[in-house]
Parts: sequence; structure tokens; C-alpha cells
Amino acid sequence: METFELEYVHQTHDGLLVYDDSQQEEVWLPKSEIEYDSDELDVATPGDIIELNIPEWLAKKEGLI
Repeated sequence: METFELEYVHQTHDGLLVYDDSQQEEVWLPKSEIEYDSDELDVATPGDIIELNIPEWLAKKEGLI
């Protein structure tokens, strides 16, 4: 797992939309594959920086590393 600080955009029941400043793109991440603080997500608003633990394979697939 790699730790990333990304900008919160939106979430659904199954996914999390974040903005990656290095790519200048929004990226959908499946909640089932990442680790996050659910309390932090409950109060997050668009533009907030949130901390996510993302498996290396998924981070590479989405261009985060």
C-alpha cells in the first residue's frame, strides 16, 4: 500500500472520485480496493485533501505513480 494525499471531489456507495494534482485529472477509485478513514470521508467536502492508502498495482494503473 502506498499513502497518497489527494483532493476529494465526490463519492458514491462503491467509489471515490479524487483529483490528482500531478496528473491534473480526476480519478475514480473503488472503495473496496483502498483504505481510508470513513469518518474523514463523512465530513469531506469538494476541495478537501484526504489521505488514502492505495495498493501499488492500482496506483500504477491509475497513473498515480
